[in-house]
Amino acid sequence: MSEALENSSDEALNLVYESGLFHYRYEKKIQLEENRLVLSYKITNLGLKDFYCFYTFHGLFRYESDLQIDYPKDTAEILNVLEHKVLGKAGDTHPFPDTVNYDFRKLGLNEEPDMIKYYVNHKTQDGNCALVYPELATKVNLQYDAEKLPYLGVWITRGGFQGDYNLALEPSSGFYDSIGKARPNHKLDCLQPDECFDFELKITLSDVF
Repeated sequence: MSEALENSSDEALNLVYESGLFHYRYEKKIQLEENRLVLSYKITNLGLKDFYCFYTFHGLFRYESDLQIDYPKDTAEILNVLEHKVLGKAGDTHPFPDTVNYDFRKLGLNEEPDMIKYYVNHKTQDGNCALVYPELATKVNLQYDAEKLPYLGVWITRGGFQGDYNLALEPSSGFYDSIGKARPNHKLDCLQPDECFDFELKITLSDVF
């Protein structure tokens, strides 16, 4: 196992990790461009066998009760993957944007601590999603290649996990959460020896008036 900073500068941070156990190289470049953070990734199979894997972005963002979520434009159905008193059991599906008792676009207030985890229940072709903070007049937009990251998960904890209040928008190349689940679904990546999986994710801050 090895990890290092390579060729970093005032403009960019380059991170590199190599796994001696699974024989892959993970490279991540972080660059700030005015009001945009650009994350560039490169994952290479260094081994002699096929490497089954997938990538999921798990960037945690600030929770606010008035927070609103913008989904990819072609979102049509939601798959709940964590038992919840409103969304039901793991595996239950719901129409988008709302059910009778839950609006997937708005967080709102919650009387008791809870955790929520769900996915858009299909591939999306629109590589854009966002968080809107009305009181702060701020929007956080995530832009990515939907062909490489076609799935989108949402994780929300309102005091239900270790007392935390945060959420994550999770563009992913696999469906979902683990190799054990994604492989039977035939929704994961397989890198052949020397094959590379590269992509970018851009996070942009903007004012909302």
